[in-house]
Amino acid sequence: MRNYINILEEIDAKLKHTEFENFRIEIEIPFRNYCSALEICYEVKSKMQSFEQKNKKIRTIIGTQIDEFYEYCKFNKI
Repeated sequence: MRNYINILEEIDAKLKHTEFENFRIEIEIPFRNYCSALEICYEVKSKMQSFEQKNKKIRTIIGTQIDEFYEYCKFNKI
């Protein structure tokens, strides 16, 4: 299982220059504001879940990475 940084870096790369650029920036913010993995993962997971409910189309681009990130969070009890 990859760590959360690798997963989020891949998400960042896949969303760059897409219609989801604002979401990409929004999930990047926790890296600037928080220092612990727990805080970052909790915040990003919450943002992902909210955004995914509003816009199901995001799954066509990063569905695999979203699932992998959720699995990482679940494995680490986040």
